[in-house]
Amino acid sequence: MTTGSKTVDWGGVTLIVDKIQLATKPHFANSTLAQPAPGVTNITADATKTLTESDSGKMIYLNKASGTVITLPTAKVGLMYEFIVGTSVTSNSYKVITASASEFVKGQLISVDTDSSNVLAYDQTGNGTTHRAVTMNGTTTGGLIYTVFRVWAVSTTLWAIEGRNFGSGTVATPFATS
Repeated sequence: MTTGSKTVDWGGVTLIVDKIQLATKPHFANSTLAQPAPGVTNITADATKTLTESDSGKMIYLNKASGTVITLPTAKVGLMYEFIVGTSVTSNSYKVITASASEFVKGQLISVDTDSSNVLAYDQTGNGTTHRAVTMNGTTTGGLIYTVFRVWAVSTTLWAIEGRNFGSGTVATPFATS
């Protein structure tokens, strides 16, 4: 409901509000989020996608129910990518993998089992020495809608990772060696 503009003066800072829109909290019965904003890399058809340095800083919107494999560029300190699952993967998987067998991922994804009591699994850790991919199958290793994680290069051989991964069943680690 819009009732017109409202101007608020906060001691020299003026805030002009044209519209306030309230929304209810999304629930897991939905399988697709709304379309992303312009400038976001929206993966809807690619079976594979190789990111480039120019994609650094972008949100990568995983929006393909049949999954996709995304290859990170060669690690260079400061490169960063954020992944958001907008459509739950229902076949194959969403996979994010390093560019070479000598690059690894280290960090933690907090996995949530969405089909029971929303049990959290804190032991989903990329070890930084053998793990080079995150593979989400749409059930036990995650990849359901609202999964969000970020990777950034901290050296020429290591990507740090953090985020939330939503799955179902008995959640298992999404970290893989290939």
